[in-house]
Amino acid sequence: MLRFIITPILMIAGTAAASSLPMMASTVVLGQDQAAAPASTVTVGEEAKKVIDRINAFYRSLPGASTSMSMEIPGMPGMPGMEDMNTSMDVVKPNMFRVESKANMSFVSDGKELWTYSDMGKIWSESPAPADLKAVAKDIGEMMGPGSLLIYLLEGNLLKSQPFMEAASVTAQKGKNPGETELVLKADPANMVFPTVAFGIADGAEPWIKRIRIEMPDTPEARAPGPQAMQFVFKSWKPATAESSNFTWKKPEGWEKVDNVLEHMMKAMAPPMPEGQAEPESEMVGKPAPEFTLDSLDGKSISLASLKGKVVILDFWATWCGPCRKGLPVLMDIAKKRADDGVVLWSVDLREAPDKVKAFLEKSNWDLPVLMDLDGAIGNKYGVSGIPHTVVIGPDGKIVTVEIGFRGEEHTNKMMNGAIDKALGKEGA
Repeated sequence: MLRFIITPILMIAGTAAASSLPMMASTVVLGQDQAAAPASTVTVGEEAKKVIDRINAFYRSLPGASTSMSMEIPGMPGMPGMEDMNTSMDVVKPNMFRVESKANMSFVSDGKELWTYSDMGKIWSESPAPADLKAVAKDIGEMMGPGSLLIYLLEGNLLKSQPFMEAASVTAQKGKNPGETELVLKADPANMVFPTVAFGIADGAEPWIKRIRIEMPDTPEARAPGPQAMQFVFKSWKPATAESSNFTWKKPEGWEKVDNVLEHMMKAMAPPMPEGQAEPESEMVGKPAPEFTLDSLDGKSISLASLKGKVVILDFWATWCGPCRKGLPVLMDIAKKRADDGVVLWSVDLREAPDKVKAFLEKSNWDLPVLMDLDGAIGNKYGVSGIPHTVVIGPDGKIVTVEIGFRGEEHTNKMMNGAIDKALGKEGA
């Protein structure tokens, strides 16, 4: 989720404001790993369906397309650094693309090699290019920010982009700008963090997407000391071909090659600790874990009291959360390997319908035990303000550690296994 909102906000408001925005950031990212995407249950109005069909048919007919995107925030015109948030996008079927932004990760594929890099970090990595647009969406779509939208458009699958997957309804209306029709996406009223998203579509024979307007709901869960509304403006749309585009990339002098650009960036964003000093612990560490009783996804009633004597990993998450989808398989593997030590994993889904979670698990082929926190009450008791939020509870019922966010597989394995050993009295053994 860093790709679309968190990184720009870091530049505008500083790390203090950004740290309070994780749930907001996750809701508005425009791409999602389709291997882990839940089945869409969005209700599409008749007029909206006509507009979507017209958009899909138009983009599907193109060999490729290019555009540039800028971000606008009401009340913050012309702020220093805003131009760095601009993103240029150039995609040609089946697997050539260039998605570049100074403030985000960038990607270039010549059809054979894929280069991922960060101007801010001066780091890069290289890997084989995805085979086609479907593989692009599956393998790196989530990290491409607005560039992933163009991938889904050229596939002719606008409904598979993240805002549509998360929306409850889509309607069409006359746009706020002349010559545009708007597709307005709204969430189920029970979802208190999903914004209203409006796609401005050009009228006429070429239905280019001109803008995406985002307005956060006026709820405590969605409020943050940052922008509650923003707009992404797309300009200079045109069809693209391999001959008209440049899909080559050369490493700048002095840049560092890394295995994983995203993980490297996430580690770099963590505040540095003085030598010999550990990261600050949550105030809940060492205290009894708040009691709860929740229904599991398969209808069983599970209480924390019934788990006493085991090492319990609680992971608060939601299907729309990209870092959650990255981190949960790591936690599942840890729990499986440490089962003989009495370790159990319970993921706690926040404020989502059971059917949606079931569809997600089936599509992901995950064997994941899930507790349903339908109103978020248990999440509130555990102080969850952003997800993933992982809590390790010892056999005595006391909290051993709290981890917020996902910093990569290596960090999670080290941190979680260390916490389990501490809970079992094996620390330092």
